[in-house]
Amino acid sequence: MVLAGALAAVALWLLWAVLSFGLSARFAAEGEPERALFWQGDNSDALVQLARRDAEQGQLDAARRSALAALRADPLEYRALDVLSDIARRSGDPGQADTLMRLAAARMFHDSGLQARLVASMLEQGDIEGAIYRTDALARTYPELQPDLFRLLAALAASPQIRPLVEARLALDPPWRSAFLASLVQQQPDTSTLTALITGLQASNAPPTEAEKLNYIAQLVKAAQYKAAHDFWLGTLDGATRALVERSLLVNGDFKQKNDGSPFFWQIGKLPNVDIRILRKNFRDEDNALRIEFMGGRVTFQHLFQTLVLPPGSYELQGQVSMTRLKVERGLVWRLYCLEPDARRMLGQTSGFSGSSPWTGFKFAFVVPDDKCAAQRLDLVINAKTNLDREISGRIEFSNMRIDRVEPADDEVPQEAAPQDAAPQDAGSKDAGPQEAAPQP
Repeated sequence: MVLAGALAAVALWLLWAVLSFGLSARFAAEGEPERALFWQGDNSDALVQLARRDAEQGQLDAARRSALAALRADPLEYRALDVLSDIARRSGDPGQADTLMRLAAARMFHDSGLQARLVASMLEQGDIEGAIYRTDALARTYPELQPDLFRLLAALAASPQIRPLVEARLALDPPWRSAFLASLVQQQPDTSTLTALITGLQASNAPPTEAEKLNYIAQLVKAAQYKAAHDFWLGTLDGATRALVERSLLVNGDFKQKNDGSPFFWQIGKLPNVDIRILRKNFRDEDNALRIEFMGGRVTFQHLFQTLVLPPGSYELQGQVSMTRLKVERGLVWRLYCLEPDARRMLGQTSGFSGSSPWTGFKFAFVVPDDKCAAQRLDLVINAKTNLDREISGRIEFSNMRIDRVEPADDEVPQEAAPQDAAPQDAGSKDAGPQEAAPQP
């Protein structure tokens, strides 16, 4: 009988313990700390809630007692340390607040809010290197926070005094580096910070990747810093490729080099019902050709172009063309434009290509003016006046294209470049009248 009574008492105690623990956890989860503590006086979750609420209401002594009680109940309760840090800050003791926050962050690295507050505290205390380290860790652990973290890093990198610390972190090649470098231009249209970081990384143990270099070049072009982009691009090329590029004003005009993805090589887009590919001219010829096949239909074609950086002067573009049943009302034309955002204008164009013909030569002369034409773009486009002129079918091929600098004749007076809405200054053009506006780069 005694044993049975003892077992019944133990069973009742266990039932009460389970019931009280369950009710306490439930009330704590519902944000009712007092009711939770009624059922379990050492519920650390409820004690932290109570401490945080009292701190926000300015009852710092009560908040401190609850936070310390939470730590006694669970020495690993990092949230209690976080509350004690907040109490120290509210009490005017930033040093102790920072120490307690670091202890809390060390115990729970996966609390993004706590880690973000620690970054802010480190910045306030002047611990820039520690803040950058924590920012790196957050960017690795919480990709969804990267936009905000990148804004912070961008602001830090904009300071010449702090930039070496950001650069040192980037030199460790964190997985978010490329995304951060790509985001810099949206945050800082002035590319000076990006340039400084890329230049610094060039000499590091983790130099910029090909993708990062191409992104940098594209951003410089977008910012209209064409010469800087072109000079940097030249520096990325191997010796043999650079020698080929420097011998030709039109890059890869023979279509034999591998496209590196930069704007200074051919940019070839994709379009439904249009097939663009590079192949041999014929089985007996070692020359390559660029073949474009139009399957029919109305097309807005601006999917083949190259960015040039030609100094002022007189030039001639020439090449070879072959056509097979190319049907287009006003022909396809090569057009050359100045790229300056506030002075986009056409420099000239070829005659319109249409019909059928074996391989034959074509050329047109143009002048790059002294003013506002630091870079140019060569496009293959449909010479359309109306939407009906965009109906096109058939095949066209190009080979052995090049641009040469020419000396104007003594009696030749260089003409101003044709304005954007003027007729092309091409003696062989069979079409006159208003032309399409220069496409956006």
